[in-house]
Amino acid sequence: SEYKEFLKEADPAYEPVKKTRLIINYKDQRFEADIYPFSDKLATIELEIPSEDTPIELPPFIDVIKEVTGDTKYSNSTLSKTKKLEI
Repeated sequence: SEYKEFLKEADPAYEPVKKTRLIINYKDQRFEADIYPFSDKLATIELEIPSEDTPIELPPFIDVIKEVTGDTKYSNSTLSKTKKLEI
């Protein structure tokens, strides 16, 4: 019931972000790739690391176009409003 009350206050400009999440385990690393229905060319991928100097080995089939850590254009809040991924 509390959730339904909060929904009444929700900003209609924001819609739920729908995405398909793929888990990719590679060399003792767990990548989370999010694929969005509004982009057929771009996706986001996340890897939690213990520190900034932790070496990362990407799977050979992943091409990183841009580092987006901290970039609010890629936050769920922004994506719920814009419905687009940009380089």
